[in-house]
Amino acid sequence: METEKRGLSNAAVLRVSRNAGENRIGKNAVGVIRMKAEDYIREIATKAQMAANHAGRKIVSEKDVLFACGEPTEGEGTA
Repeated sequence: METEKRGLSNAAVLRVSRNAGENRIGKNAVGVIRMKAEDYIREIATKAQMAANHAGRKIVSEKDVLFACGEPTEGEGTA
């Protein structure tokens, strides 16, 4: 495992896991979940920033984040 300081705390990962119905989770599993969640967040943030840049904006909007997640945005796929 990496030794660099990560953004999410183990407590936050445990809290989200418990809210999802998981009562017991091993310390190593918490670390893996944390790393994967941070990687996913980093990937979405990068894609959202690219979408904002493509639109000529410096600030990422909700629409950029939804686009980065692959979800339809306003005017896209709606009747």
